[in-house]
Amino acid sequence: MCESFGKTDGHIKSTLASGEAKDLGEVALLSRAAQRVLMLPPKLTIEKVFADMKRIAESKGRDSMTAKKDIIKKMLVASRGEEAKFIVRMLQAKLRVGIQTPTLLQALAAAFILTVSARGGAAAVSDVRRTP
Repeated sequence: MCESFGKTDGHIKSTLASGEAKDLGEVALLSRAAQRVLMLPPKLTIEKVFADMKRIAESKGRDSMTAKKDIIKKMLVASRGEEAKFIVRMLQAKLRVGIQTPTLLQALAAAFILTVSARGGAAAVSDVRRTP
């Protein structure tokens, strides 16, 4: 988060200690909201986040830590709104949404399977059971 948002360790720790944020997800949200960028990167999609999380999980070897950090940095920089908060919480496995994690994971998996991605200029179909 320090590298993605240009914050120091001390700033992040003081934000948590002062009570401005309850967890690292909220620190990420506050940091992202305060950050100004010249050009916005492309929006995150479910497919992109899923692929990046899978790459993080499968990363092994000598330079895997650097590769994982780079993937996380790219996701945090591309995040908009509250996405940064949930990316950090997902990486920590602390989603804090008020329901059991397996229930949420099943819902995300179902949404991922039932969503047809946009191809060739066509709009994405949010549920394959409904045809456009």
